Amino acid sequence: MQEVRTGVDVQLTRLATAVSVVLIVLTTLVIGNALLTSVVARTVEIGVRRALGGTRASVARLLVNEGVLLGFLGGMAGAGAGMCVTLVVSALNDWDFSPPLVAFVAPAVGVLSGAIASAVPAVIAMRIQPSLAMRWD
Repeated sequence: MQEVRTGVDVQLTRLATAVSVVLIVLTTLVIGNALLTSVVARTVEIGVRRALGGTRASVARLLVNEGVLLGFLGGMAGAGAGMCVTLVVSALNDWDFSPPLVAFVAPAVGVLSGAIASAVPAVIAMRIQPSLAMRWD
């Protein structure tokens, strides 16, 4: 009986890990899409910033900071929601509750995800020519 329980536990852990990886990849794509949309919507603003002396690096830093902030806030929200659900389920089943390590790792994973997701939008924003951006409609 213990062997069956151990086998089920291992399989559930693998399934949860696979689902988590898929969700992290999807979250990274969503953050990247949001930042890319932001670049398109703010093309004129980026052009003005560059025309007034802003460097390519400062534009890229702005987008990377936005991506990291989005990832951090998402990681914090996810960790908080996960802790609340775990606490409720533990209370309903009279289980002992101990905060999982994942709750403390989630914001760091969110920051990494946001940094990776912001790479392509940052490069696109860096390549915007100020003279062309001013004519953007």
